[in-house]
Amino acid sequence: MTSCQDRDWETPEGLATEPPYGNNTLVAGTTTTIAQLQSKYASVISNSSYSLITDDLWLRCVVTGNDFGGNIYKQITVQDETGGIVIGINGSDQGALMPVGQKLLISLKDLYIGGYGAQAQIGGLYNGSMGRMDLSVWKQHVRLIMDGTPEAAEYGAMKVDTLDFDPNKTMAILEKYFGEWQPGDDVSQPTFPDLEPMTAPVDTTVWGLEAENIWLGWRSERALSLQNDTLELINAVLTNGKAGLLDLDLNQEMK
Repeated sequence: MTSCQDRDWETPEGLATEPPYGNNTLVAGTTTTIAQLQSKYASVISNSSYSLITDDLWLRCVVTGNDFGGNIYKQITVQDETGGIVIGINGSDQGALMPVGQKLLISLKDLYIGGYGAQAQIGGLYNGSMGRMDLSVWKQHVRLIMDGTPEAAEYGAMKVDTLDFDPNKTMAILEKYFGEWQPGDDVSQPTFPDLEPMTAPVDTTVWGLEAENIWLGWRSERALSLQNDTLELINAVLTNGKAGLLDLDLNQEMK
């Protein structure tokens, strides 16, 4: 049985303009650029120190890196047309919610900025030094801007590829600092003894200043094994920050 209708279905309210993440009530005030931000706090960044942002400043930026690639942990990297910066967030699987290219509006007031190993970072404090902010704090300070909305027009032509990349200059830098390096005769693949079989769960408690959280882990083969692809899929099914089994059964807020 088939049927048709002579008009388009209406788009559900809020589907494109109200993403289910972040603070959709945020409206930008005085905006700043990443370059201006890094210049203003240059001393604390270079000294691996930190400072609380007390001015009512707003940042429009685009996500350029997240934890989906495997090389970034509890962080995202963002950029605008003037530069890039790291944002430390105490939450995993952020790539499912903030993919590369996602436009963000960030309220900077009451967040910390500083240097983590002299690398500029926005986040929170951990043990008296620059670290990651709690996930709940981040969600109150960020708004995801969806393409096609009036707010997206404020971003102009800002894209992931707006930062200049000169391959010739990059190769010249690599040649300058690493061009004379020679392979070592003693470089070899490390070998490790076989681990004792695990016959019972291992329960460990670690005390710290970050928000309480639980980690579950299983021993598996090394990362180069094909088993790793299966584990990545299982991990996404269990927890992806939105509709994983653990997200739905354990993490979602009770009404």
